[in-house]
Amino acid sequence: MVQENFKKVEKANWLKIIFNSAKFLISLLILNIGVVLLFAVEISRNFYVSTVVIFVVLLIILGIVDFFVFSYYKKKYPNIYFYDDSFSVGKNEKNYYKNLQYFLSKEVYMVGNTFTAIFFKSNEGKWEKINAGGYRKDAFDLFQEDFVKQNYPSALEKIENGGSEEFPFRKSHRLSFSLFSDKKQIENFDNLKKIKVSKENITFDDEIYNWEEYIIGVADGVIFVKDLNNNIILAFGNEMEIFCENLLVFLIKELNKN
Repeated sequence: MVQENFKKVEKANWLKIIFNSAKFLISLLILNIGVVLLFAVEISRNFYVSTVVIFVVLLIILGIVDFFVFSYYKKKYPNIYFYDDSFSVGKNEKNYYKNLQYFLSKEVYMVGNTFTAIFFKSNEGKWEKINAGGYRKDAFDLFQEDFVKQNYPSALEKIENGGSEEFPFRKSHRLSFSLFSDKKQIENFDNLKKIKVSKENITFDDEIYNWEEYIIGVADGVIFVKDLNNNIILAFGNEMEIFCENLLVFLIKELNKN
């Protein structure tokens, strides 16, 4: 796929995927080896046509299972194509950064710029998922950087002219292996609490902090508010999922006066 403004393609990190799915893949490997060894033992004892037939049938069944497992992982971790103003997942259409809605799905134990998935609203208005855990740790740095580049000029201009930007947030959802886990991740987006950024202050739900009266910043992925004596008043870490978090972080760094 070669298109205008193309930057790079990010492919799945198969070593990382194998490590993350070690128990299941090792069990599958043992099953494959077990069938071969069982056949070898039976043949060494007595050669029967029926044994060969059973072995061939088992190999066919295992081959089908292996094929579906490989296809599942290929579909789960497609190539991600990055462009100046957009990205695409596999062979799907481009999703433009401008006004993109997304959030980074995290586990509470994670620190810094780490996350397990990216949920974003596609051009068709549907929420889609990128399983970030199957790629290099820095695979989506470009996604985050270019999203900010495409959106911060208009956001900053709006704030400087007296407007505000809002960022919905919620508590992180612990990911579990479930056919319905993705659906749960994108449920109940109505009536979320919001972080509101204006020229004068930043508001966390209903708590207002003026830029000139507090130290407001970001360190190791944690958004914090301190008083002028450096005492922590509020901290937002990976226990929270913030929509368009990267733009919020940029605006905090730009507007913080202390």
